[in-house]
Amino acid sequence: MFKHGFILTIAIFMLSSAFAQLETRSINWDNTDREYLEYLPTSYSGESPVPVVFGLHGLGDNMNNFYNIGMNYIADTAGFILIIPQAETFSAYGQTSTSWNSGASLYGITPNSDVDDTGFLMAVLDSLGTHYNIDTESVYFFGFSMGGYMCNRLAAEVPERINAIASVSGTMGVNFTPEPSETDFVACLHIHGNVDATVEYTGNGSGMDAEELVEFWRSHNESDETAIFYEYTDNQSDGLSFERYVYPNGEAQVAHIKVIGGEHSWYYHPVNDIDYGKEIWKFLRYRFSEEPSSIAETNSNLISFYPNPIKDKLYIDNLSEAQTEISLFNALGVKIDKISINKSGTFDLCNLAAGMYYLRVSKHNGIKTYPVLKQ
Repeated sequence: MFKHGFILTIAIFMLSSAFAQLETRSINWDNTDREYLEYLPTSYSGESPVPVVFGLHGLGDNMNNFYNIGMNYIADTAGFILIIPQAETFSAYGQTSTSWNSGASLYGITPNSDVDDTGFLMAVLDSLGTHYNIDTESVYFFGFSMGGYMCNRLAAEVPERINAIASVSGTMGVNFTPEPSETDFVACLHIHGNVDATVEYTGNGSGMDAEELVEFWRSHNESDETAIFYEYTDNQSDGLSFERYVYPNGEAQVAHIKVIGGEHSWYYHPVNDIDYGKEIWKFLRYRFSEEPSSIAETNSNLISFYPNPIKDKLYIDNLSEAQTEISLFNALGVKIDKISINKSGTFDLCNLAAGMYYLRVSKHNGIKTYPVLKQ
């Protein structure tokens, strides 16, 4: 029961970039060696401070599996350092699993209630600050299920260290009493399916209900009581529809994406109408303060492409969803192909020779070039 309760199963196969650095790190905290994955984006040079994004996996999951949701591709194009930590194991009812000390209650127990996960995660953040040029005003956490519970706990416990969180299918644990700061505020996004049978949208026994959590943060952050409503275009035949409620102003923005027909799952493009990873990054960095077409004006890097290295087709997602021209060049600077996309597009490299190629992304506010390795 514990093994699969809040675990995220990934149905996407992706390859790691040949140009970025993915390392397994270890840090000793509370007399225990704790591990985490560290992904350094291709664009990192150390010359200017960059954001840091932590991703927290669900109950029974592990850092290697959760890494496969593909946030590293967004890290490459958006330029943030990605950290995927590993939760500790615990045993109950004859079964062994992994869990954060989030305060969520499961069948009468609070997993790893004696583990200082907040201290561990802050120690990792401190370590990053000594090794890299990080932007301490752009520290973000997101998590799925039990990881989402942990994000909300962190927002209440250490708001002075965190700027925004995004929780997916995980609220505030019933055995954790939040006493958020009256001087430090965290922007919060919560995503939840209304037919989630694991962490119920309404009637949740392990913590707050979804809308109760949203109201908790809205009230604390003194955001507007009336939400700005946005309904995502429904193009995919997936039985789902997505609604966004944004509560602006106040000390920090609060937002909620309600998935009509949504279960305890991680939804992604192009199978679904929205991609959780992209929506999370848009909120963490931009707080949904502008519509996607305007976001493109502030950052020309909002594209994601994969896999890299590549054998045949290169898939491109446009996070800004604004009209974007993308050209493919060979190593000699000869243009091979060109496409113009709003949301997504594809380059077919099947018939091209192995070697280095380059994507040139042209928007009205500038041009960016990215290397692509053809195997």
